[in-house]
Amino acid sequence: MNLPDSDRARDAGARAKALNKLTGGQDTSLYPKAITHAGMGGKFAPNGDVLSFPGNTFLCHIDPTSDFYDALCTVQDKLRAHPNGDHFTFLPKPSFHMTIFCGVSGTPLGSDGWPQGFPLGSSLDEITNAFDERLVDTNLSTEFSVLPDNLFLPTSVSMRAATNQDETRLRELRMKLEKLTGLYRGDVESYGFHVSMAYVVKWLNEDAAADMLQECESLFEKNFAQCGAFRVNTVEFCSFNNMHKFDNVRSF
Repeated sequence: MNLPDSDRARDAGARAKALNKLTGGQDTSLYPKAITHAGMGGKFAPNGDVLSFPGNTFLCHIDPTSDFYDALCTVQDKLRAHPNGDHFTFLPKPSFHMTIFCGVSGTPLGSDGWPQGFPLGSSLDEITNAFDERLVDTNLSTEFSVLPDNLFLPTSVSMRAATNQDETRLRELRMKLEKLTGLYRGDVESYGFHVSMAYVVKWLNEDAAADMLQECESLFEKNFAQCGAFRVNTVEFCSFNNMHKFDNVRSF
């Protein structure tokens, strides 16, 4: 299939970005982002062990009875069995979700942004309870449809709104959650929706990264390309202690 020049340029740009994320590119860090030794603020240790990284978030878990969930499980298993699968730490299947809006999180808390109106030093429980109380008095429309868009990285499936109307609903929901939380990151319109399956824990060399991206293209065509759009009617406000489990505080 001959792609328009704009699509070829987009794919080439995405591929280059993906290669940098797998190899580190010009990054001189010893480990990929989010990978540190215990007590140094990361989500996972270099050996793949999950670390304490508490916070709250707004998300929708993937329906375990859906074709999309089955595809996620199949692809994750194949990536785990890949010769370079030891470069990743894989997330528990029941944790599969699509984030709608990131709350406050980190060690120390707020390392990825602090909500306006809360004194520095506020605890996670205080912030979570305040967000929950605000949700009671807020009317939020949470009905939209999404579908898998690509697998440019072995760590996550990029998602897109099924229609222009769904895209508008998603962005408007993010804007309302930004105001509700006081977390202004400037990415309401630009945030890329995705479903994570793994994290990179050690850099790949260029040949291994290129091979992995080729494998991703094949896995997407075989497993995700035929998945239709799925409807989301409920969003969950969740708290968490680490990246392996997200506990529902309130559904809306």
